[in-house]
Amino acid sequence: MDRNTIIGVLLIMGLLIVWQWYMAPSQEEIARQNQQRDSLALLNKKTTEKVPSADTTQSTAVSPQSTGADSAGTIQQQANFGPFAAAATGSEQLTTLENDLFAITFTNKGGRIKEVVLKKYKKQIEDANGKITSVDLKLLEDDKNKFEYFLPIPQLPKGGVNTGDLYFRPMKTPNGIAFRADVGDGKYIEQTYTLSPETYKIDYAIHMAGLQDILAPNTSEISLNWVNYLDRIEINTNYERNYSTVYYKIAEDDPTYCSCTADDTEELTDSPLRWVSHVNQFFNSTFIAESQKFKGAKLETKLLAEKGVDLKS
Repeated sequence: MDRNTIIGVLLIMGLLIVWQWYMAPSQEEIARQNQQRDSLALLNKKTTEKVPSADTTQSTAVSPQSTGADSAGTIQQQANFGPFAAAATGSEQLTTLENDLFAITFTNKGGRIKEVVLKKYKKQIEDANGKITSVDLKLLEDDKNKFEYFLPIPQLPKGGVNTGDLYFRPMKTPNGIAFRADVGDGKYIEQTYTLSPETYKIDYAIHMAGLQDILAPNTSEISLNWVNYLDRIEINTNYERNYSTVYYKIAEDDPTYCSCTADDTEELTDSPLRWVSHVNQFFNSTFIAESQKFKGAKLETKLLAEKGVDLKS
């Protein structure tokens, strides 16, 4: 190797040494790189330790959300129903009782009558071809019907609770059924229905226990909202429509009725009533005050579309 070659090799090695020294990271950069490396290593370790199995992941993802939703629902029910919040949750249960004249189906939603089937009568329906068929004759069966009390309770958004929104606890009695919505501590509202043989009459009673400190102060009365959609029963609905309406009897007067041929409203605020009746042409559903009279009522009848399934409400 001649002298020029040796000098060239030495110059190249010198340049490499200078380049490495110039490009080498400072102590601060080395420390920063080491810190980043340690942080990444720690993160990977934590991630590895905390990744659960597929089943556990599903459980931890769904459970807190479900709990939150349930809690939110409970809080909302408490806000809307107050002491009756527990009775605002449930599922509908149907119970059927019968005698030799009718079969009556009750629902625990609202603790009311859902349907009555008259055993000794049939309803005739006519199809598009003029064929007439006999089917069961039912009363009070429309899903839009209501039979509910308004319980005035202070501080609730609606000023109280409708019993139609509550799920009552059904309890069989010797000749009927009782529906109770509990508040707790022996406080409740209860509706009782009693059937007797060979009569269409149903004995009905409503009882409240311990609610004086729950209802609005000085509450001496509650309101009943009874809505009944009168179904078409006769083939000739023209006659039936003209004879279907609300009949009623003021305590010391003769029975009378709302208009049969037009919408009508009767305000009987201070007129004690003995009974109120929703009347088809030949059948009726009547609410009769036994020992005490109803203090008053607002009675209303509305005509419905001629081609609809119902005559009036």
